[in-house]
Amino acid sequence: HTMIPLAEPFMQPEYADAVRDQIMSGFIGPGKATERFSAQLAKHVGRKRCVLTTSGTVALTVSFRALGLPRGARVLLPAYGVISVVNAVIEAGLFPHFVDIDRSTGRMCPLSLGRALYDTEGEQQAVCFVDFAGGVGEDLVEIRQLCEEYGALFIEDAACALGHSFDSTSAGAFGTTSTLSFAPQKIVPTVQGGAILTDDS
Repeated sequence: HTMIPLAEPFMQPEYADAVRDQIMSGFIGPGKATERFSAQLAKHVGRKRCVLTTSGTVALTVSFRALGLPRGARVLLPAYGVISVVNAVIEAGLFPHFVDIDRSTGRMCPLSLGRALYDTEGEQQAVCFVDFAGGVGEDLVEIRQLCEEYGALFIEDAACALGHSFDSTSAGAFGTTSTLSFAPQKIVPTVQGGAILTDDS
């Protein structure tokens, strides 16, 4: 049987040199290299701040906790996605509520989200849009506008979309906070890690 990989990391020889140099420096924790990476990432995406985390799931969990929502508040999620998003919502003490997807994109359907927000208007809640399979498009702009209209907080999970953009706005720049993952199958793999991108202090 031939295995078809989900992703094949593209690694240049100089990447191994950079890792070896870091190990030989005797300092493998947060430091100048991570500060440089964080600053470059924020600049590339067009955000004021970037906080590195140990994984994309941790980035999501911290983002949900930072929203300041009351325990048990709803977070509206796409019904199709990855379990790590649901785990992060639950770990943050919030309640996952699933919204239908658009079959043509595989992402959250703006029409379905609009209905869900209308039905619970006035409640404190958040929306987490997952840029699934690297997709960013007009639907993301529509969903951000719906969040503004209904007063819902907005998190963008851009774990699979780094480098993509729509209408001159980069994936990772749409949410109040946006999150990234650097797991092996992601666009920029660092073996493990994640990031929170925001313009808030």
